[in-house]
Amino acid sequence: PDPFATDPFATDPVLPSFSVGAATGFAGLNFLVPLLSFLATTLLTGVLICSVSQAVLGRKVSFAQVWELVKPRFWRLVVQAILFGILSFVYLVAVLLVILVPFAGIVAATVDSGAGGIGWAIALVVLTFLALLPITLYLYGRLVFAPAAVALETDRVTGRPMGPVASFGRSWRLTKGSGWRVAGLLLLTAIIVAAVGVA
Repeated sequence: PDPFATDPFATDPVLPSFSVGAATGFAGLNFLVPLLSFLATTLLTGVLICSVSQAVLGRKVSFAQVWELVKPRFWRLVVQAILFGILSFVYLVAVLLVILVPFAGIVAATVDSGAGGIGWAIALVVLTFLALLPITLYLYGRLVFAPAAVALETDRVTGRPMGPVASFGRSWRLTKGSGWRVAGLLLLTAIIVAAVGVA
């Protein structure tokens, strides 16, 4: 007999197992798609860097030749991208603390005193953000060549491909004295790309 005919609140024993299976499948898919996208983006970064470097030297290379250049460095590029993501996250948390802690302190103080200081707190947040924005661009400009160092350069001591950690130091040295110029070029490029996208 159909349990729903007598009890409208009865549960279908098939439904929970289907729901668990579907949820597990969606969770796996939600993890797999970003992972594959990350690996593909990392591979594309290495391929583009090697392709451009060979083109600058006047060499015409096929994808198979470029892949032979990228293959021994691919996992180093992956680790470098992960480290860059971790550094970015830590920096973002630090920035949020720098912005939000004074904001919360001012709001708490003004609430206790009854003064209207929320406007001052918002102004402080805006000014802090504007002050940190060029610093962020500068730091990014100093580290932006780390993937290129991994994809192209060799460690002088070991003779092996540049390691993920050493690549950040190499990028920092390459941009010494040019950090603000690189940051400006990156900002200009982002503005042009955004303008083209809007248009």
